[in-house]
Amino acid sequence: MGQILAIAGNSFKDSVRSRVMLGVFFLAIVMIVSSLVLGALSFGEERKITADWGLFCTSLFGVIITIVVGIQQIHKEIDKKTLYNVLAKPVSRSHFLFGKYLGTMSVAVASILIMAIVHQGLMLESTGTFEPRLLIGVLADLLMVMILASVATFFSSVASPFMAGLFTTGFFLAGRWLHEMKYLILQLSRMDSAFAHYMTWPLKGLYLALPNFAIFDIDGELVHQIALPNGYLLLLAGYSITYSAVLLLAAVRAFSKRDFL
Repeated sequence: MGQILAIAGNSFKDSVRSRVMLGVFFLAIVMIVSSLVLGALSFGEERKITADWGLFCTSLFGVIITIVVGIQQIHKEIDKKTLYNVLAKPVSRSHFLFGKYLGTMSVAVASILIMAIVHQGLMLESTGTFEPRLLIGVLADLLMVMILASVATFFSSVASPFMAGLFTTGFFLAGRWLHEMKYLILQLSRMDSAFAHYMTWPLKGLYLALPNFAIFDIDGELVHQIALPNGYLLLLAGYSITYSAVLLLAAVRAFSKRDFL
């Protein structure tokens, strides 16, 4: 466990020094702060606009930061030739990969929490009170990026940074649009053609395999003060932990077979 935490700590330090990551993070803060301007122009809907825009930016940039950091973790070590030194030590590839995953998660968690604090400060400025209920959306974002970080780690272990970024982004977008995919499958199943038949089964496979990122989007319910179903966060937590564990095990298996010589 000490090896995993050491690798995670070094990954966190390297990531927060990255100009790209810092640029994305400061852009996120600027976008969240801009909610004050949008709220002031909303004519009576200042609270809703500030809350909705802040939650949206926190979620969006949490995703971007997770992808940017996650797809580079392994390849930074390869480019700097430090991977060979690490693997030459009594460090298993699984420990190395888990450490990189935790490093990605630590950056994502720190970034999202800072953005949430800024957002709560803006809510205090615009409405005169904190809104701790909005922090439920932050928790949902953290559970979402737990899966996304495992996706980025998996693709980073088998592909180049560019391809890993492309696949991870595609994975996320497809996971956000599962409802639309389900509708497409339903329409194809009603068509009487060979093309529709051959397309239905691959799409059904994708529908079952892809993570459902849409279930983590509860911003509308929080902004409009709609009650969530009982145990909903526990359901999200169980789903996120299970999916992440399965994908990390797949990443370890793929990474263990990769030849770096």
